[in-house]
Amino acid sequence: MKVKKTVFIKIQLILVLSILVVATTISVASLVIFRDGFISLTEKNIQNISKSFASEYAEKGTNMQQLAESLTENASIYRPMEESDYRELSKVLTSAKTRFRISALAALDSSGKIIASAGSGLPNNLPSLSVIRNAMAGKSGYSYEESDEFQFVAVGASPLRTRNGTGALAIVLDMGENVISHAKTDFDMECTLFKGDRRVASTIPNARGTTLSNQTILGTIQSGNTFVGMNNILGQKYMSIYMPGYDSNGELSAMFFIAKRLSETERVLVSIILMVVPAIVILILIILVVAFITVRKIVSPVKLLKISFDMMSNGDLTQTLKRTSEDELGDLVDDFNIFSGKMRAALSEIHDSKHDLTQLGDAMHLCAEETSSAIEEIAANIKSINAQVQSQNASVSQTAGAVDQISVTVNALEALIANQSTSVEQASAAIEEMIGNISSVNSSVDKMAQSFSGLEENSQRGFKKQQDVNDRIQTIETQSEMLLEANAVISAIAEQTNLLAMNAAIEAAHAGEAGKGFSVVADEIRSLAETSSEQSQTIGEQLGKIKESINEVVDAARESSEAFNSVSKQLSETDKLVAHIKNAMEEQNEGSKQISEALKLLNDSTAEVQQAASEMTEGNKVIVLEMSNLKDSTELISQSMMEMSSGTQQINDSGTALNDVASNVKTAIDKISVQINEFKVQ
Repeated sequence: MKVKKTVFIKIQLILVLSILVVATTISVASLVIFRDGFISLTEKNIQNISKSFASEYAEKGTNMQQLAESLTENASIYRPMEESDYRELSKVLTSAKTRFRISALAALDSSGKIIASAGSGLPNNLPSLSVIRNAMAGKSGYSYEESDEFQFVAVGASPLRTRNGTGALAIVLDMGENVISHAKTDFDMECTLFKGDRRVASTIPNARGTTLSNQTILGTIQSGNTFVGMNNILGQKYMSIYMPGYDSNGELSAMFFIAKRLSETERVLVSIILMVVPAIVILILIILVVAFITVRKIVSPVKLLKISFDMMSNGDLTQTLKRTSEDELGDLVDDFNIFSGKMRAALSEIHDSKHDLTQLGDAMHLCAEETSSAIEEIAANIKSINAQVQSQNASVSQTAGAVDQISVTVNALEALIANQSTSVEQASAAIEEMIGNISSVNSSVDKMAQSFSGLEENSQRGFKKQQDVNDRIQTIETQSEMLLEANAVISAIAEQTNLLAMNAAIEAAHAGEAGKGFSVVADEIRSLAETSSEQSQTIGEQLGKIKESINEVVDAARESSEAFNSVSKQLSETDKLVAHIKNAMEEQNEGSKQISEALKLLNDSTAEVQQAASEMTEGNKVIVLEMSNLKDSTELISQSMMEMSSGTQQINDSGTALNDVASNVKTAIDKISVQINEFKVQ
């Protein structure tokens, strides 16, 4: 028991540790999911900010183009151009710069020469820019360019038509570090503006003037797509987005970069985790306490139930359990107690019937031995009778020869009268011997009749006991069916337990993460249900063996009944033969008496043979007739004795078979007793 207790303690520890591992795994997984979610959220935030940033830059470029178009239509611009009053033109441009809050304006003549300007930050290569050349060609537009003062500017240009030709009006708006710095302050994001692969403006320290060496990113931008992913810049990892910037002609003019330093994201994530982890640890401890209490509550009755099933599998049916809960486990305990009670009652009845069956088997075995002895005695008597009949047959033949001799010599009676006395004496001696043989045969027949009477009584008594044995065997067979039904109850209980385990697993699944521990308990219950099913199968196999033994007893009893019926039939036939022999012997005895009386008369009348010749002739006819009858009776007795000898041999064989059947019945009963004694019911 201590070993089993240790096993259950180990199981409880394993369950608790499993719950701890599951809870820890869930916590770690939750933190990983939270981290991935946080990073994903940060990535989405970067995407939203980058879209807003790109939209803002595109809008500013469009605004510069539209402002340039509007100013070129103003007379205050193109009139000084026509009059070549560049001082006035500079004043107008300065006024427009202040009014529209732009960085710089410049007016170019048809040769591309800057003739007037206001503000600072104009690109050094302004006349050669494609947007300026397009404007001088009559097409307005905008583009993004480098600037020594502002690093990065949006340039809007519009044709400036005069009588001297078509020039261009250029408007420059600062979009460099002074502008992108708000992405750092407002959104805590890093921002970089590229011209080609070179960083012309950036909030990342020491990044200005460096180049982007990642060809994958450059290829993605040149193909017109946005790159989203991790990138290593100056030894720091960034979650970044690279977006193409197009001019008014749809050509790649710049590249925008918005990023979040991964170390900052991880720092925020760590601070959040430090706040969440204590709460998770407390929650895990609460789950462990609740799980431990629940596991103990469920495992304790299951443990007791398993111990009882183990004792039942060893044959101890005296076990009962006390119901300690009002749930399915309590119902399982009640079902177990009901099953145990039924098994005890059934085996108690079988145990009681076992003693009666053993006594009946012993009695049947003894009766079979007595029957076999009686049959052997009858066989010996029949052999003796047969020998006496053979002797009598010889005497009858001898007497018949003498009578024939008398018949032959009657005609010569007078010549052979001297020999008559001798012949009469011989006939008298033969008749006396025959009478003695007949008396001996009658005595043997009487003994045989008495033996057959006793044999018939023993046969009837054995037949009645055999019927009683058959009834007992039928009762045992019925009770074995009850055992099989009780074993079916075990299987039903195992199925209910398995169903309970499935329901518990389903409930654990419904409970979510908090119910993970209950699925382990459900697996344990299902394992116990499978153990119960295996024990039920073992009991079923034992009951099957008992039923096979009972079937063997039933077959042996049936063979015994058939043997008794055969013995009874043979005894009836033998009894008829004995009666027939007795009648024949009585007739023979009567004939012998008549012969004896005739011989006495013959001896008394020897002196008067001469005078009574005619009477002797008549008497000789009577003798011949009686001898014929005697010979027929003797032959009939001989045939009857041969038939009786054959019947006796069959009876002897049946007695031997009966004795073997009785031995088999006793052996089968002993096997049943040994198997039943394996169960403890008290």
